[in-house]
Amino acid sequence: MLSLGIDCSEFGVSVALANDRQLIMEQSTTENKRASQFLVPQIEALFKNTPYKLAQVKSIAVTQGPGSFTGLKIGVTAGKVLATINHAKLFGISSLVNLAFPLLTTGNPVLTLISARHQNFYAGIYQKKSGKIVTLLPDSYLNYSVLREKIKHFNGLLIMGAGLEDVKTDLKEFGIIIPVISGNLFSRGYSAILLSKGEKSISPDQFVPNYIRDPQAVLAWEKNNPEHSMINYVEEI
Repeated sequence: MLSLGIDCSEFGVSVALANDRQLIMEQSTTENKRASQFLVPQIEALFKNTPYKLAQVKSIAVTQGPGSFTGLKIGVTAGKVLATINHAKLFGISSLVNLAFPLLTTGNPVLTLISARHQNFYAGIYQKKSGKIVTLLPDSYLNYSVLREKIKHFNGLLIMGAGLEDVKTDLKEFGIIIPVISGNLFSRGYSAILLSKGEKSISPDQFVPNYIRDPQAVLAWEKNNPEHSMINYVEEI
């Protein structure tokens, strides 16, 4: 089965094409917050440089969140449209689990963080046991002070993420190992495909970003406009 993987949650754009889960080609850019500019050309490049056609794709795996508000909207919308056109199966993958993927083979618990600014993070902890990924801390939105309390009982904790400069020194004091690896150094599109194995597909009509927490601009709008409800525009597409 030909599969397409899409990750626009963080670190720019990563897309991949695989056949029976064997990687054919990947395209990635490290240009952060440019999903609107790079996603379509990256997908087009997959099919320009391989003998496959977009119409042959029958499985699409998309990182659903948390992460970049705009990036998630673009990635999820692209997945919805392509799955509908191709009558393909659609899978939503946690952005945090996807980030943890390259470190899960170590057997250590892996903490993944995406900065949400002002000492707040999207965070999750995962570990591979007996070939299965176990969630030790569900995808959450946490202030760093709360996060410190939650991680202090873990041993051999590895970390993956971005925007950690302000907390790296403190994390090391907890005994957390910060490997020399970046989210830009592996194909997050391909790992999304691999993580979709055994997962339940989602109807495109019900597929929306998992923000965990609405962006500050949305929260401010709702506060100032309590008589109106926010429409989920991605769901309406």
